[in-house]
Order: sequence, then C-alpha cells, then structure tokens
Amino acid sequence: MKVFRDNCVYVQMDDLVQLLTLSDGVPDTILKKLHSENEITVDDTNRFDFVKFDLPEEVFFFKRQDWIIDYENYKDLDDEKLEKIAHELYLNSESIVNNFNNLPKDDQKSNYGRSMLMEHVKLRHIIHDLRHLAAYKSGVMNMVIPGEELGEVLDITQGQAKKAVFR
Repeated sequence: MKVFRDNCVYVQMDDLVQLLTLSDGVPDTILKKLHSENEITVDDTNRFDFVKFDLPEEVFFFKRQDWIIDYENYKDLDDEKLEKIAHELYLNSESIVNNFNNLPKDDQKSNYGRSMLMEHVKLRHIIHDLRHLAAYKSGVMNMVIPGEELGEVLDITQGQAKKAVFR
C-alpha cells in the first residue's frame, strides 16, 4: 500500500519487496535506499511498516505503480465493496491464467506470454493488499497509516533503516 502526504509517498515494506520483480525503471535513488551493505530484513514484524520517499522522481515513480494500492482510493470503502473489487480482480487474474494456458507453448515463452503472467502477479498483489486493508479497517490487523495517526515510519538512507515519528 502507498500513502501520499505532503509531497512524499510512504510505501509498505511488503510492496518494496516486490518492486524489482513487478516494476521497470526504478529510479537509482530508490535502489540506493533499498540496496547497500546493510541488509534490511523484511519479516512479519515490519512488513506493514511504511518507508518514506520524498524526492520528486520517487513520488512520480510510485504514482505510476498501479499494482501498489493507493490508500486514499480505498480508505472509505466498506468491507463489502473491498471484497467485491477483490473478487473482480480475482476473476480477471483467473481469466489471464486460462488464456495463458490456452496459448501454444512458444507463445507462453514469448514477451506476450510473460506480460500475461506479470499482469496476473500484479492483480494477485493488489488482491493481497486489499485483504490486508480490509483486515486493518475491521480491526483485525494493526497498521499505522502515515497522516492518519501518530506513529513511526522507516526512514532509509543508503540502506540504513531508522524509525522516524510522523503525524
């Protein structure tokens, strides 16, 4: 999930793990923050933490990543509407898989086949994020949304992660 606030974007660690797999043209500034000598391990203790990106090229890049849900677009939807959207995305992803499976083997290995699989993975990721958002909204999952409440965000500089307080 991503949250835009005050010319910055906050992106969950869970999404950043998928960044190199699902995105092309990742700005060097983002890569430098995420990759250095100091590894940042993403696990169940921090996967829903948000990382702040404040450079204009970073914010622009994340605006274009449609596979990372934008909190503002979904925060006011009820559970029923979120589930309906997730179900529609699931049906689309299954249709892609069925179409892919019906392709000749050579076409499956082509750029077209790979793009179909990539779209399937992106849709599944969106569904994954929507389910976590629904769990958060219903109180089943704890998550601190930047700008919604006082909390901490990971501030990564050259791979060094430190907590920073935000409101």
